[in-house]
Amino acid sequence: MFVLRVGDKGLDPLTPPCESESPCRLLSDSITECGRKPRNMGVLYECWCRSCYPVSGGIVESCAPGVHLDGYNPRMASIVEKRLTDGSRAWLVRFRTADGKQRSKQFKRKRDADAYVSLVEVDRLHGNLIDRRLGRTTLVEWYERWWPTVNNLRPSTRARDDQYFRSHALPYFGTTPLVMLDRTTLRAWTQKLSSPDGADLAPATVQKIVQTLNKCVAAAVEDRLIQHNPVAALPLPKVVRKEMSFVTHEDLWKLADTIDQRYRAFVLLGGYGGLRLGEMLALRWSRVDLARQRVHVAETLVDINGHQTFGPPKTAAAIRSVPIPRSVCAELQSMAPADRRPEDLVFQSPDGYAVRAGLFRRRIWLPAVKDAGLSPLRIHDYADVRVMPMCSRWSW
Repeated sequence: MFVLRVGDKGLDPLTPPCESESPCRLLSDSITECGRKPRNMGVLYECWCRSCYPVSGGIVESCAPGVHLDGYNPRMASIVEKRLTDGSRAWLVRFRTADGKQRSKQFKRKRDADAYVSLVEVDRLHGNLIDRRLGRTTLVEWYERWWPTVNNLRPSTRARDDQYFRSHALPYFGTTPLVMLDRTTLRAWTQKLSSPDGADLAPATVQKIVQTLNKCVAAAVEDRLIQHNPVAALPLPKVVRKEMSFVTHEDLWKLADTIDQRYRAFVLLGGYGGLRLGEMLALRWSRVDLARQRVHVAETLVDINGHQTFGPPKTAAAIRSVPIPRSVCAELQSMAPADRRPEDLVFQSPDGYAVRAGLFRRRIWLPAVKDAGLSPLRIHDYADVRVMPMCSRWSW
């Protein structure tokens, strides 16, 4: 530690280094050998060259580059004694963060300044020295900077996570500085999300919200805005897996008879083929092989904030060839228009466009499920439905 006394002029002792590579000497009270005017520090004159360091006695001595005189280390924190306007003394701790920026903190007592210097040096030794002022960044400010850099999510997942976070995390913590996030408040917020008196969200939804918050705060730790992540390992509600649901062949055909007949084959293909909603809505005639009784799944349709987008399936393993029985092939053959083109969609809206998943659920699926007496059969669960075997209509 090197202590400098600042004169009544209140000049800053930490001036930028000059560009000289050669040793400098104090030639007079006003100029050094490198041509940079030294600053009057009361009892010290100094020139902050790359190869020179201040030494007591009012002399700037020359030395070889990288050699520290009298144990002085320019990277260590320093304590400066200041004379305030009211005549009292204060102690100013000056140090540089890992990015080279100068920071300072003022204390009324020297013992407090010494203790803070020790903390700074310990943090520097362990690589934890950060600019504490960066921790004042609010969560919403950091989220707006971090979220555009996330590039490893599917468009639908990205839209879902962003909506959840803006609806449930930012209203609660948006104006909170990152350094003020604490686990007690976070645990209470998590409990409120799943509580019937609060948002009453499903455990899986709560986990997705907290996971996004955890990634956001972890990125702040990586960028050295804060020292630790209070969201890590936060207790979350347990997701209880639902028992596998089954429908009989009779129930499946009953639903096919009840739904709008334009989507009769949709029900059967989902029940016997196990395709997801987006996979069926993106199915094209070029991927339907009626002769071999197969459909090839290579594309899915997602609706992101009102914009429909075709893309690859959810996982690489989802690109597959699915066998279907002759009864489903017959239904597909009966609904196929004579003038169909290979790139045309198998299931279309009345206007000939791609079907919007949300409208399909509300206007087509839910009314048909209710009329067939199969409520609550969600279309989201339809790919997990397993049809019971042994039915006269099942024929390969």
